[in-house]
Amino acid sequence: MHYDKSHLSIDDQVARLTSRGMEGDPVVMAERLSVANYHRLTAYWHPFRLSDHSFAPGTDFETVWRRYVFDRQLRLLILDALERFEVALRTQFSFHHSKLFGPFGYYDSPASLPKLSDLKHAELKAEIDHVVQRNAEELYVRHFLQKYGDTHPVPPIWAMVELIDFGKLMQMYQNAPKAIKKPLAEKFGIPDKVLGSWILGLVSVRNICAHHGRLWNRTLGVKLMELPADRFPDWHTPHKVDMGSAYGVIRACHHLIRRIAPQSGWTARVNALLRQHPEIPKSAMGFPDGENDIRED
Repeated sequence: MHYDKSHLSIDDQVARLTSRGMEGDPVVMAERLSVANYHRLTAYWHPFRLSDHSFAPGTDFETVWRRYVFDRQLRLLILDALERFEVALRTQFSFHHSKLFGPFGYYDSPASLPKLSDLKHAELKAEIDHVVQRNAEELYVRHFLQKYGDTHPVPPIWAMVELIDFGKLMQMYQNAPKAIKKPLAEKFGIPDKVLGSWILGLVSVRNICAHHGRLWNRTLGVKLMELPADRFPDWHTPHKVDMGSAYGVIRACHHLIRRIAPQSGWTARVNALLRQHPEIPKSAMGFPDGENDIRED
């Protein structure tokens, strides 16, 4: 099919919206459409659209904009939680791995990542070599290579985890032995199988947030694993947490933050945001009926 839609000026975009029933100050609409493009905002006014592409009576641009602002602020809070989680995960993984396999076992010993085939371990070593070369001018990398490079081509794992991307860290965790996964997961207060799932799911969430995607009423493509009901009954009664929703992500972040940064006030900040936007449909976020915030205890 031939694509026949053409460029629209900002004024034309405002005119299109108002012709379809969107209410609002045209000047304000134009200002906001010039900094958050029409296509981005489509996701936020979509719930108000009718089958003929017009808007339901009473649809106001300010309501749409407040949903957009809420989502942006929620993403920033989620990114804050995920940064804390990622740093703690890097710290804990390097601690437990080096305890069992020494500073360089991750590079020298395939047995330290037993679920990786020899080929995959060779590929991992090549990728690590590339990361070291790319960061050769980083102060501590340069110092290490100048002092120890004749014996060790890569830094110890506690330095290396600060250089590799989160995806590579996830690969190393997934292929680590149980003797590493279990005590690491205990730090976060969840079973190691759940932690593996949450790492994978939260990487997806982080990518959504980092690329400014919509989060508040989204169904996740990578769903986080549920916590077992026998150990975590409040995740199942009186309402089961939907781990593919924004609410499930918030609950997961709340749980992790309580274990690694209880002093941060993160959950209080999430609840403050929810109170600032009482018009946001909580059910679209996955909140159970009757719940409007996250219990802080």
